[in-house]
Amino acid sequence: VNVDLPVQAYLPREYVPDMRLKIDLYRRLARVASEAELDDFRDELLDRFGHLPDVVARLLRVMRLRILAGLRQISAMHLEDHYLVFTYTSRPAIERLARANGRKLRVVDDKHAYYDVRAVLHDQDQLLATAEDVLNRD
Repeated sequence: VNVDLPVQAYLPREYVPDMRLKIDLYRRLARVASEAELDDFRDELLDRFGHLPDVVARLLRVMRLRILAGLRQISAMHLEDHYLVFTYTSRPAIERLARANGRKLRVVDDKHAYYDVRAVLHDQDQLLATAEDVLNRD
């Protein structure tokens, strides 16, 4: 799942100073496939490097979005104007998600659904929270 959102989400040099270790962590993070694995990865970061800076916490939230989106058969998420755009692979799955979101998630064609994020567009954390909320609804 490709999540392309305008958020600062990375492992800063001050947090993980060794470049080889940082590359290894990114590789491991890319292979995380479940929320339990992501929680274990988060715990390891806390144990090894201490408190998570905001940019690292956001990186983990983006990874959580990837996992949630995959479970909902969504292949990509990006921002277009003031809409969060979901590219989906299953029409029934996206329609269930649209109903669960009170039709605020609009299915517009055979590949895309749009959710208006105008109110949170300029707040990285609120944007991520909104995306999580959309994907977490049943």
